[in-house]
Amino acid sequence: MLPSSRRIQRHDFPDMRLPAFQWTGRVLRIRAISKKSPRTRIAIIAAKKYYKTKITRNVFKRRVFEVFKNELSTLDSTAFGFLLVFPTQHTQDITFADIASDIADFMRKIKA
Repeated sequence: MLPSSRRIQRHDFPDMRLPAFQWTGRVLRIRAISKKSPRTRIAIIAAKKYYKTKITRNVFKRRVFEVFKNELSTLDSTAFGFLLVFPTQHTQDITFADIASDIADFMRKIKA
């Protein structure tokens, strides 16, 4: 799990009207908003229509945070300060390997 300083808190949540880079993968959609702080912060947004129980939503969140934990130093050197991560299908159908491959593709995209 990411430390709370790396997660976007409710009162710091960025306005959705801000210009952002949006990337869509196989199971994730990531909206990256320009940097306002020296450290990249991440939020997982899973609407109720994408999970059946709170347990599947929380497992999904923990998996995404775990993959991003390994990429924090790279993310801090990018122009993005906030990352909003959305599932594109039901969270119970998304495997850890799918999440890892989508985030790896996203990281390759922003490095280029």
